Amino acid sequence: MAGIQQPEENAADLEFGPVFGSDSAFPLLISEVQSLLEQRKAIEDKANAESGDTDSTSETFQKTLHYCEKFGQFNNREKVAEVRQLLSETSLHKFEQAALANLCPSDVDEAKAVIPSLQSSIDETDLEDLIESIQAFREFRE
Repeated sequence: MAGIQQPEENAADLEFGPVFGSDSAFPLLISEVQSLLEQRKAIEDKANAESGDTDSTSETFQKTLHYCEKFGQFNNREKVAEVRQLLSETSLHKFEQAALANLCPSDVDEAKAVIPSLQSSIDETDLEDLIESIQAFREFRE
């Protein structure tokens, strides 16, 4: 709309618009999206089997599920829940929490390079400990 000034969004400064900046919205981990998609696919597969239909999932759905399978860092719901719990105990912004879990940086320098807001939001020693803890839950893929 003309004349309405939208707030500027800048993830590096943890400035998000009204939707993503609200307390009710939170970013999902790729592994959480994978779990949701797998649940939906199981429901659709069961319905298709009962009705005799073939696979009705769209190409976009299939590609999204494949992406999540490829880039999701944690292989089961228990690990995802434990990582979420670990991250919730920090003072990090919910965006930083999700970014750390999704990107799984291997060290502090890499974390600060890919998530610039970490420069000022967490002590380096605490960040190093957090990265090591997250890495312990990670599923390594070939």
